[in-house]
Amino acid sequence: MNRKRSLLLGLASLAMLALASSAFGCTVCFGDSDAPIVKGLEASVIFLVAVTYTLLFGGVTTFILLRRRARRLAELQIASPADARSH
Repeated sequence: MNRKRSLLLGLASLAMLALASSAFGCTVCFGDSDAPIVKGLEASVIFLVAVTYTLLFGGVTTFILLRRRARRLAELQIASPADARSH
């Protein structure tokens, strides 16, 4: 059984190697940089990078603003504790 399996795998490997020359790559593989698919891929990569960095920048900005607000409120409470309680 094991010999049969290895023979079958060997024949399948040879068949794949023989048929590999009939497979054609797309324009990305062949390096045609003016093809529409390449331009679309470049645009999609730029878009995804822009979205990622926009979200990261927004998150960092939010935490910075919240930290500043917390410091400002803490300074107001330290400066005038009686006035801060009445608001």
